[in-house]
Amino acid sequence: MLGDTSTYLLLDANPLPSFQLILQKLLSRGLELGVLKQKEVDFIFVKNPIMAIFHALPKIHKDIFPPLLRPIVAGIGSFSERLSEWVDSLLQPLVPHIQGYLRDTSSVLQVFSNFSWEDKFVWITADVTSLYTNIPHNLALVSLRWFLNTYSSYTPSLCDFLETAVDFLLKHNFFHI
Repeated sequence: MLGDTSTYLLLDANPLPSFQLILQKLLSRGLELGVLKQKEVDFIFVKNPIMAIFHALPKIHKDIFPPLLRPIVAGIGSFSERLSEWVDSLLQPLVPHIQGYLRDTSSVLQVFSNFSWEDKFVWITADVTSLYTNIPHNLALVSLRWFLNTYSSYTPSLCDFLETAVDFLLKHNFFHI
């Protein structure tokens, strides 16, 4: 999995010091724009972060040989955890407004409670491989901009900052094996 050099890159050195400087500049910009308060900046910037750790869990419902793995990056306490948490706190309240949003199994069952099967219908199934690593970052940011413009009442400054923060998070991921 990690041998896929189009997705993963082996680093020569720990990028944390340079990434923390970039994060500090980003947070300072948020403070200048008035989209962050000093208390939020203090919360988001992790002074002594731990290194995120990569591990994988076998997909036991799939073929055993070769074993398919579900990648997991344990990032609790990492330098980007709190920025991710802050971004998530602003985006999550907007998600239920998306037309195709289904919260859980109960909401799916509710949608189908009045559904009537017709002979012309067919069942299909799909499986996505490496969903998040295959989403082009530029298209993700375009989608985010549309999402914010469509579903939020956030100020243009906050929308711009959220887009910059998500761009930072997409481009500054690293972990230890």
